[in-house]
Amino acid sequence: MVTHARVVFVNSHNHLTDTAGHDCRYRTANGHPLLPGYWYLVQWPDDVEEPLFDMHAHYSGPFDSERAARNELGALGVPVSTLVDAPPSSGAATARNPDAAFFSDWHCD
Repeated sequence: MVTHARVVFVNSHNHLTDTAGHDCRYRTANGHPLLPGYWYLVQWPDDVEEPLFDMHAHYSGPFDSERAARNELGALGVPVSTLVDAPPSSGAATARNPDAAFFSDWHCD
């Protein structure tokens, strides 16, 4: 099953961390970087078979906390089952896990 919605933390102008602790590159459709230090909701069209953090991803945000991003997800009516399972984090500090695997592509899995 493809995951079509994720909450991520943007670390820098081209890297993000997903809620599973994977650090990877991202790219936006317009080529502009997201604001580092904030949480974003990422969604993909239903026809995307493999969700990559590339120009097909739609980034919503920025949000000040993971909870705020998840609340937005709930407000959009996206089922919780489509989220990546991960233990809840208390904020940006947990998103910047130095032991997290780094992925040089846009896959992050």
